[in-house]
Amino acid sequence: MKGAFVISLDFELYWGVRDSRDLFTYQENILGARQAIPKLLALFQEYKIKATIAAVGLLCFDNKEELIKSIPSPLPHYTNPKYNWYPDHLNTIGANETEDKFHYGLSLIKEIQATQQHELATHTFAHYYTLEEGATPESFRADLQAAKKRAATLNLPFNSIIFPRNQYNDVFLAICKEEGLRGFRGTEDNWIYRPLSRVLESKWRRA
Repeated sequence: MKGAFVISLDFELYWGVRDSRDLFTYQENILGARQAIPKLLALFQEYKIKATIAAVGLLCFDNKEELIKSIPSPLPHYTNPKYNWYPDHLNTIGANETEDKFHYGLSLIKEIQATQQHELATHTFAHYYTLEEGATPESFRADLQAAKKRAATLNLPFNSIIFPRNQYNDVFLAICKEEGLRGFRGTEDNWIYRPLSRVLESKWRRA
């Protein structure tokens, strides 16, 4: 059997690090990610490489008004307050992508879509942490449904998921299957890769 080298990328901008990085000190990294995507797409086209790119659903809006209308219910209420993005963090974002390059990425999503070369997957609607305290099957399903609804509006249906921080278990995988997803990015069956909540992580695994 021939092996396959699979490229899967997370597209999240500041939504992916807002609980661990200060925007003021990290903003150049976020802007660098925006610059990297068109360059990656050009390289992929040149070398005929197909990739899976998983986007956070919150990136996929033209403006804040549309985003607010799409907030799922129920939301998770994480024990660690840093993980809760609504309403406090939402109140800090700009009105649209022109004003806020850190929380909106629809123009880049459309660039990826225009190539007709890559699979667009979901990275959940709101960078959902399934293994953190406060996550529930009900709120995860609502998050996934919100991501599906927005993707359908943009004619971007997805069939696979990349879980934020690779956190997943059989309960959440079953929900993905019930919601029509056919694939996910898993981890090797070894203690060093095993999905864990952040509080159970060790410096050895993160290294």
